[in-house]
Amino acid sequence: MESVIYNDSHQLKLKEGNTTQRTIVIYKFDNNAQMVRLDVLDESDAFFLYYLTITREDYRQMQRAQNLTITFEHLTEALIWLLQMNKEANSKVYITVDYSTQATLTLEIKEIHSLRDVVHISLQFQKASLTEIQKRVDLIRKNNEEQIILLENSKEELNKKLEMSEDKVCKLSLEINCMKEKYATLQKEHQYNMELLSKQSENEKEKLVRNLTKNHEEKLEQLDSERRALQEQLESEKKEKCILEKDVSILRVRIREESIKKESDAERTKQMERDLMTLRSRIQITKDQMEVMKNKCQSLSEEVEETKMLLGVSRRNEEQLKQQLSNFAARNCRLQEIVEDKSAKLERLNFDLTKQQLQIQQKTADLEVANEKIRSNYNDMTYLKLEQRALSWKLEESQKKEV
Repeated sequence: MESVIYNDSHQLKLKEGNTTQRTIVIYKFDNNAQMVRLDVLDESDAFFLYYLTITREDYRQMQRAQNLTITFEHLTEALIWLLQMNKEANSKVYITVDYSTQATLTLEIKEIHSLRDVVHISLQFQKASLTEIQKRVDLIRKNNEEQIILLENSKEELNKKLEMSEDKVCKLSLEINCMKEKYATLQKEHQYNMELLSKQSENEKEKLVRNLTKNHEEKLEQLDSERRALQEQLESEKKEKCILEKDVSILRVRIREESIKKESDAERTKQMERDLMTLRSRIQITKDQMEVMKNKCQSLSEEVEETKMLLGVSRRNEEQLKQQLSNFAARNCRLQEIVEDKSAKLERLNFDLTKQQLQIQQKTADLEVANEKIRSNYNDMTYLKLEQRALSWKLEESQKKEV
């Protein structure tokens, strides 16, 4: 059983000076370590095939003829090393080929030196027979069929992956649309809540201001009326004081007579004190009411701050939704890029498949032409054999007549 240990395309220099691209293949035999095979072939022409089988005895003759120093065991390693050197950029190792003789091909691996080019090894290849060419064509056809099957399988897998990607894209599109609808709904609800909150807060503020203004006005009117009453009472008291001051002298003179009146005046003084205490309590009640109003204003300010905090939370939620929407959009763009990349790969695979099919058709047509030539040659050979038999029969007849 033979296995490939080297297979690569090389630039070969022809005898005429121009170059050509050919593939060099090196085989080793698993059951026979005393044999090495090399092939020179053209990937674009199935009928271009030259081979060389080197046994240990053949290599001894090559060693004597070409003064080779490498042993047979290291021949394949040396050939692969020289071929790899030829593939390097700006390499001094180059390969010349001459197949001017149709049945043989001479391949030489050379290296550029300062004085002259040194030939490392010269190999004489033989043109392959039609049977081997037929085997190679069958092998190429089999490989192409396997490649076509692999391409069809990969195409089916890519179609499945494409369908899965399309399903994912559809699902993501539906999710994005749902997110957009949810976002629009949340935005509308947020806007409605903001409008309702602003209306409620404005209505409550206006209502509270009106109530406070009304209460303040009522209390101010009440206080003004009480102040006016107290002022009138104070004026009356002043007048009474003046009268009392005038009457003091009279009262001092008439103490005894006015003792009963003095008691009544004491009662009136107590009444005035009681009225004064009442007025002070009313003033304190008014102050308490003012404190209550201040507390209400403070609670309203706290409610406004809480509303602002809720508004900030809503704005942050809105920003998060926008960020999620942008993430979904970026993910959708990435999926679209993946789908486009898969589509481009699928197109390239289809193109390669079409190219392979065209090559197979061309090889099949060439094979049919070769078979037609073989049949024509076989017919010519049969006709010549028949003519030869007729001539021999005529010759025998003429000899018999002479006898």
